[in-house]
Amino acid sequence: MAQRRRFRGVFGLDPERDVEQELSFHLDMRVQELIGRGETPERALQIARERFGNYDAARHECVAVSHDRRRRMRRADYVGELVQDARYAVRTLARSPGFTAAAVLTLAIGLTGTTAMVTLVNGVLLSPLPVRAEQELVVGWRGRPEAGARRWPFTTADLDLLRSESRTLVGVAGVGYHDPATRPLDVGGEMSYVRASRVTGEFFDVLGVEPLLGRALEPADDVAGAENVLVLTHAFWQARFGGAREVLGQRVSVGGQPFTIVGVMPRDVEHPRRVEVWTTVAGMLSTTSNPTARLGITTEFDMVARVRPQVTAAQVADDLQRLGPGIDALRPTGDGDGFVPQVQPYREFVVGDVRPVTLVLLAAVGLVLLIACANVSSLLLVRGDARRSEFAVRAALGAGRARLMRQVLAEGAVLAGSASAVALVATALLLPVLMRWVPDGVPRTEAIRVDARVVGASVVLALVSAVLAALLPAITSAGRHLSGGLRASSRGTAASAGRWRRVLVVAQVALAVVGLAGAGLLVSSFRELRAEATRLATDQLVWVPLDVPQPAYGDRVRLRQLVTDLAESLEADPRVMGATPINVTPFSGIGWDVPVFTAEGQSSTEATANPPLNLEEIHPRYFSTFQVALLRGRAFTLADDDTAPLVAIVSADVAARVWPGVDPIGKRLKMGPPDSQARWLTVVGITAPTRYRDLRSERSTLYLPAFQMIGGAEQLVVRTSMPTAQLMDLVRARVRALDPNVAIKPPSPFDQLVEVPLARPRFYTVLMAVFGATGVALAVVGLYGVVAASVRQRRREFGVRMALGAEAHHVRRLVMRDSAWLVAGGLVVGLSMAVGVARALSGLLYGVGPLDPASLLGAVGGILIVSIAALVIPLRAAGRVEPAEVLRTD
Repeated sequence: MAQRRRFRGVFGLDPERDVEQELSFHLDMRVQELIGRGETPERALQIARERFGNYDAARHECVAVSHDRRRRMRRADYVGELVQDARYAVRTLARSPGFTAAAVLTLAIGLTGTTAMVTLVNGVLLSPLPVRAEQELVVGWRGRPEAGARRWPFTTADLDLLRSESRTLVGVAGVGYHDPATRPLDVGGEMSYVRASRVTGEFFDVLGVEPLLGRALEPADDVAGAENVLVLTHAFWQARFGGAREVLGQRVSVGGQPFTIVGVMPRDVEHPRRVEVWTTVAGMLSTTSNPTARLGITTEFDMVARVRPQVTAAQVADDLQRLGPGIDALRPTGDGDGFVPQVQPYREFVVGDVRPVTLVLLAAVGLVLLIACANVSSLLLVRGDARRSEFAVRAALGAGRARLMRQVLAEGAVLAGSASAVALVATALLLPVLMRWVPDGVPRTEAIRVDARVVGASVVLALVSAVLAALLPAITSAGRHLSGGLRASSRGTAASAGRWRRVLVVAQVALAVVGLAGAGLLVSSFRELRAEATRLATDQLVWVPLDVPQPAYGDRVRLRQLVTDLAESLEADPRVMGATPINVTPFSGIGWDVPVFTAEGQSSTEATANPPLNLEEIHPRYFSTFQVALLRGRAFTLADDDTAPLVAIVSADVAARVWPGVDPIGKRLKMGPPDSQARWLTVVGITAPTRYRDLRSERSTLYLPAFQMIGGAEQLVVRTSMPTAQLMDLVRARVRALDPNVAIKPPSPFDQLVEVPLARPRFYTVLMAVFGATGVALAVVGLYGVVAASVRQRRREFGVRMALGAEAHHVRRLVMRDSAWLVAGGLVVGLSMAVGVARALSGLLYGVGPLDPASLLGAVGGILIVSIAALVIPLRAAGRVEPAEVLRTD
């Protein structure tokens, strides 16, 4: 209760304490006066009370008057007092421009980083999605998480079943699995490429999105024979058509087929991520005659659905699991048995996996703000020591402790408010620069902006910073004896403030250790991931995508022959060391999967325990071009065509798991469970595991010969020592010789492709390193300030020591010892905290553990080095004390 009354009194809400302090002060002054006239303390107190009258009655009367005044005081009067405090704080701080600038700059550094991260968090995680009633939207797919097959698409037949049989869904739509896909775009004869996504006709209605211009896609657009139509994203409309409203009704060509633009969506509508245009399933089917591609267009969808009110995602999952057997019945025997629908709230799907790392970065910059607040608190404590006489005079003139505390808090609020304004301006100026560094994988970047929510959060942060920075100085300054500053030098209170400053330094060092250790872990993790990329022999590989006209190459045999002939013609050049067609862009994270396979002789239970396989359809020169080691057996040849026995190559981890201790060459396996109708494949080779699909993990892989499979590759990988520009001249010449109607899309060296999965980890690591370094810098400044102030306060002590025979190095050793205790205390506390924080980072790390010794010891070493640097100037000042001068001036 006493503590609550104490803090309540800061805002003038405790009249009993104010009256008690005021009466005690006057009584104490009368007692001191009588003692000065020769009375004993006991007699002086007795005389003072007699002259004062009935002390308790006076106190009760004053309290009653104070209560009555408080009740009658209007709110405007109270606000007026706060304004008066703020004005006085501004005038006081203006008289100390150096202190004010240092404090505002320190807080602004912490608040700028925090405001920038709040802007990022607000845009990515918190801002409303541009859909109707987002809490009623879910996304879904099929999968077997326990077997590693987490995401498997629905078909249009599955979606039809869900529409008719679900008890929890009121609207179901499909969006292309792994979309958007790059398609050739012809606008008035100007060729380019566009990222297009196929959706069912109910898509925009389920999302609850109204177009900015024109109309959305409708179910009537998604039937055979309907006109091909497009809806544009706002960003693509602005970039490609200059925001012209006349775009409605304009006809363009996508994939060689005519489409009519019927609508433009509002800003921020972007699902799936990075899409530029939407069309219907029927419209996308018109762009290709390849049977395999057409099958994928109609059978691979994520579900987007709207649920009934008050229905949760878990209830939807239970409902869809009930329909699982009906979904399996739509497939051939054994294909997909055991798969269950997976459901996720729409917001979680849109945000993806950036939530944990974003919150970690927000916590990291929060540490920086705490260090900045501790730094400013130390500055205010030093300033409070210098203002002891001022506070004593104001107390003698009637100011109570509550008013003095409120004045210090007002100064903290003015400092924090000024720093907040600087931080908002800096964030607005730096945000465009930061956005250029944000990698493509971060969702909802279009919603990242300084808006009213960010400004409101900045105001709250400023208030919190003001309290954190000024509360301890306010309590310390107002907690001294009211007349102490007039009677003596109050070295005891100065020593108390000094102890608090040392505590703050320990806290700053501890927080800096936590931030630096976290940054070190992410740096080590990124270094390990980067090392994996350098081990992939990508330096001489170039990815060359083709633009194959439809329907000329709808026949897979003709397409397969084209890419085979092109690879052979390229290899005829002595500067080309290898060339091979491929189906999936490397490092894209997408591809084909075999969720269930059966080795000959396995039971259903054993087959279910097999890991899911990454499926690669490859050409004979694949392994030599990629320089993937063939550990046993042979590679595929041109003889492995659709007239030869079916063969396969598996990665070494698959062979070790399925056929441990047995020669796998000649063994057989098939895709699906034991009762599936799939044909048996004979293993003819074993290869080393690779990371060309997902850089972070080696995938168990099944390789099949293209001539026994679909054979629909429209990309090549070339190993060459030529510069990319020369290679493209060669590729164009070879393509023209084969078919002048085939175009080449923009190529990419593999060194650029591998940067795609590295972009997000690099971005997060750089931010964490910047926050860690900033925290260390602020902590070092705090350490320097406290040690320098301590040296100034102890000049007399050092002078006496040196007058009695101490050498300069003895004094410096004394300062170094005291400073070492501060740093050591911070290191011990910081390492204890860092261990807990590191465990929270474990999900973001690759190749290093959360207790990585190098990272933790690196943080300790870094703090020690910068701490020593911070002590150089105070140590030199301590060693240069002149005893005669100090004793003479004292």
